[in-house]
Amino acid sequence: MQNLDKFKKALPSHMYCTNDFRFGLDMRNKNHAIRHKYIQPNHKNSKKFFSFDIDYGISPSMFHDEFNLPEPNLFIQNPENCHAHVIYEIDAAVHLNENSSVAAIRYAAAIENAYRKTLRSDPGYSGLIIKNPLHSDWNTQVLCDTPYSLSEMEEFVFLSRPMKKERTEQEISGLGRNCQLFDELRYFAYDQVKEFKEKSNKASFVAALVSKALELNVFNEALPISEISSITKSVAGWTWNKYTGDTQLIKRGRDVLKMSELTDLKDKQSVSASITNKQRKSTTELKIRNALIRLKETGKKNTIAEISRATNLHRNTIRKYSDLFADLAP
Repeated sequence: MQNLDKFKKALPSHMYCTNDFRFGLDMRNKNHAIRHKYIQPNHKNSKKFFSFDIDYGISPSMFHDEFNLPEPNLFIQNPENCHAHVIYEIDAAVHLNENSSVAAIRYAAAIENAYRKTLRSDPGYSGLIIKNPLHSDWNTQVLCDTPYSLSEMEEFVFLSRPMKKERTEQEISGLGRNCQLFDELRYFAYDQVKEFKEKSNKASFVAALVSKALELNVFNEALPISEISSITKSVAGWTWNKYTGDTQLIKRGRDVLKMSELTDLKDKQSVSASITNKQRKSTTELKIRNALIRLKETGKKNTIAEISRATNLHRNTIRKYSDLFADLAP
């Protein structure tokens, strides 16, 4: 992304936009929308850009010096107060339709939440609208030209345990809203499905879930109807066709990816990816340990630059394993 052409190309053909939030949002085609100060970066049912609202003075150097995070792809700053929107582009969009992997959404939501905490960004900001990096009112910098994979982003943070069923509004924003609504709705569906099968039909069951989902959609920034519909269809389809009343089935799973009750191939692939990521972390640690040993044998210092050259790992990745330096320092 050496310039903003790639960003512009990735934008939806029609998007929400505005010049002043006091007058609400308008839906416009891309060519018209990009003239506005604020625009919608992601497509309706997918998320390719993770955005964070920084409501304090921030500079690009802080990602390395203070946060120990990779540089964002876009840094869009208000010149009047130095507040900014920070945008990370991921290489494969997280899809949010009825056939999407809930496990993959959970994984992405956990990463998004970890970055939000590290950046101390606004927890109530959903990322629907960003400062338009193409607009002259903002100071925009392209800090990284290449999209990140979710596993690369995970390297820089420690993921929290899955959110509890009870709402904690400080934790529920961005993709976390999708996960929370899915959880609350599926527990409601488990309690209701048997009665609907005995006394009614699937259409009535889906209608009841839609009504419940709308009731539960009381986040600081509510989910759009399209995402509520997708979550409802996903919960209704699985519960009606596969739920047997097995309480162990709905409680299984310990980490972010294993909380999903869906059993399709996409979920299995997501869980497999989680295991692979853990194995890769072990491999990274082994690489660093071996490099430290070689540096000690050759009399070289354990600098991050030397370890990076010896391992071909990014310096920010190596900083995550700095506790190893004390163990094997010359």
